[in-house]
Amino acid sequence: MSDVNFLHWKPQPKHLSMKLPVTVLSGFLGAGKTTLLNQLLREPCGKKIAVIVNDLGEVNIDASLIREGAKEVDNEALDGMMELTEGCICCSIRTDLADALVAILENYSPDHLVIEATGAAEPLSIAETLYATNAEGFSLQDVSFINNLVTVIDVAFMATEWQAIPKGKTIRRRRVLQSDPRRPLIELLIEQAECADLILLNKTDLLEADEVSLLRQMLADLNPHAEIETAQEAKIATELLLEQTRFEEEKTVGGARWRQILTKHMENGSPESAESSSADGKDHSACDHAHGHCEHDHETHDDEGHHHHDHDHEHHHQSFGLESFLFTARRPFREKSLMKTLRSSFPGLVRAKGFYWTKENPDRVGMLSLAGNVLRADFVGTWWKSMIEEGEAREEEMPPVVRKVWDEKTGDCRQELVFIGIDLPEAEIREKLEKALVK
Repeated sequence: MSDVNFLHWKPQPKHLSMKLPVTVLSGFLGAGKTTLLNQLLREPCGKKIAVIVNDLGEVNIDASLIREGAKEVDNEALDGMMELTEGCICCSIRTDLADALVAILENYSPDHLVIEATGAAEPLSIAETLYATNAEGFSLQDVSFINNLVTVIDVAFMATEWQAIPKGKTIRRRRVLQSDPRRPLIELLIEQAECADLILLNKTDLLEADEVSLLRQMLADLNPHAEIETAQEAKIATELLLEQTRFEEEKTVGGARWRQILTKHMENGSPESAESSSADGKDHSACDHAHGHCEHDHETHDDEGHHHHDHDHEHHHQSFGLESFLFTARRPFREKSLMKTLRSSFPGLVRAKGFYWTKENPDRVGMLSLAGNVLRADFVGTWWKSMIEEGEAREEEMPPVVRKVWDEKTGDCRQELVFIGIDLPEAEIREKLEKALVK
């Protein structure tokens, strides 16, 4: 790799003349990312393609396969390759990814850059790295743009993981903390699918057509933004990836079903509503704990703190059977009761996301992310109400989105949890959550 690094890099005019399109390939191990990348090199649409390959092993096997694939077709599509093997580009070596992109620009003249991420990578974290700004005030956006976030899915493997989630009986979920860097498999698969402009359902020959159709509909329910294509051996028209730009920050980041529910709730709600936005760089939840505030969606409530529901705004039923609803309240949960309920109840629950407020830690913002049989819950920030009361912040510093949700009694403290699942017993879930609230 070139000695040039991103931290103090100053792009030259030649780098600014035309921005480099970047396509990111994500997906779990064995999904078919390398096969897809080799196809792009075989059919490059007349483009010279540079490649960054991330592998957690000491030997970058994927990079070797790509080089051999390029030799076999004897073309000049491969215009430089950078190998990153010291960790995952969405967490431990994010700076290396930026450095690699700079080195590509300094040493080659590609028409397109393709990044093949490790199987454990989260697409949104990679996108955030590409939006980084260095010490000189330059952003990678000045010299590149994200063309597509592509998630490749092995349909047979995904179907097996979904079948492991009991649909009609109670299950016991294990809890991990928000700060735990480990990503349980089902959580990773869901998050990779939720943040994508294009989902490629690969190896469809391993499932019956009706099974593929159901899986396709389920993923469309979880991420209505993404286009979905099917393939065998990752064979897809390469112009779909190289010549069509789908990535739009707001639409891609907000593409997940749970985000769309919060946004729709805000748009159709009361004057107390606030925007739901992506702020946290790790799980992209509603909490911006770097600034100590949370940007929430609204709820309609009365003076006693009870929540009301408008099912036209909050409830969605998809053809596959995935249902979703929003639970809101202005009273704190009893933490043990909430965790006991979430860990051992709700058959058919596939996904839950949002923030919570507890009696035991009333000053701290709780963040929930449930995926299948995994519950990730922890405290990630401080409510503005508490910071103002403790003199750590002033009311005039409060962002507009927090001011919108402000309540005279509870400030910005609230419950806002989205639940998504298959034939969810909504009334039962609401009843159990109500019982976990402080009277």
